[in-house]
Amino acid sequence: MPRSGRPSKFTPRADRKMLKEITKNPKISSQDLQQAFATVDVKVHASTVRKRLQKFNFHERCARRKPLLSKKNIKARLKFARENVDKDQDFWNNVLWTVKEPHTNCKTWRWKSPGLGVFCCSRTWLAHR
Repeated sequence: MPRSGRPSKFTPRADRKMLKEITKNPKISSQDLQQAFATVDVKVHASTVRKRLQKFNFHERCARRKPLLSKKNIKARLKFARENVDKDQDFWNNVLWTVKEPHTNCKTWRWKSPGLGVFCCSRTWLAHR
């Protein structure tokens, strides 16, 4: 049946390639995806790529700013929590908490629902050289 409107430039093959690329690397930019589509002969603008991703319920979200913890740090935090679970409020009022996080503006493409996977995190620490 003929439909009204312009036919889509995206083929089912291009859609599959786009979804594969975005699940493999959620931090890929729409310009990089646009260049990847040149291999399947789909020449589209970056905004078209973004609209197509939104059609598949992928939206650009700010990455969760959370430091990635090593097993050693996880054990140390758990030990600290168990040792101090019964401390009263006066003790905690005298504790000085510091946060050392650089500002990041790295966005990722993801569904709204997948919670806190490693691929949806942005690094909050910087290695010293």
